Amino acid sequence: MKKGIGILVLLVLGYQSVYFEKLSTRTQQASGVQDFGKRVEAILVQGVLNNPVLTEDQQLIKELNNNLTNTQKKLGNRLGIGESAYYLVKGKARISSIRDGYVLLDNGSGLDTQFIFGNEVRDASRMIHLEDFKSQKDLNALTEALNKHLRETKIPAEMKGIQVGDEISYVGACEVAPSDLPVTSLTIYPVEIKH
Repeated sequence: MKKGIGILVLLVLGYQSVYFEKLSTRTQQASGVQDFGKRVEAILVQGVLNNPVLTEDQQLIKELNNNLTNTQKKLGNRLGIGESAYYLVKGKARISSIRDGYVLLDNGSGLDTQFIFGNEVRDASRMIHLEDFKSQKDLNALTEALNKHLRETKIPAEMKGIQVGDEISYVGACEVAPSDLPVTSLTIYPVEIKH
């Protein structure tokens, strides 16, 4: 009798530990990760470089200081709750200094080419909606793929040969909170740098 109960317990445990899944489901999950490349490219091209709310950085500073609330509604974007809004900016300036991946511009603003880890580009692009993701983990994975592409591939390639004194044009994203007022300069996370 004990032997029969033991066999029954083993069968139940064995059944509970076996998991069956269609190969097509596994393939779809794997290709979803590969689709990040296409999604990242769409965010950069459609969401940033060709976005109609892309604003000259000096113009954005003026508008923020003139009327923060209207500027947030017209040009800013927030994915979740919080006081900060994210903006797309472009500009042209001469490089005053380059130190530890931070490019200081002669207009007072700067490009942070090293610490691209946040949500600035993702949120400013207006191409990401929380309801598009099954979990926070999926959203974070896309954000990391976007930031990693900029931080490790695109921006380092565009920074090659750039030196202090060079005039560059740039496109990127920045974050501004009400506590930053009056805004005198921006920290921009670049998406494109041209020499």
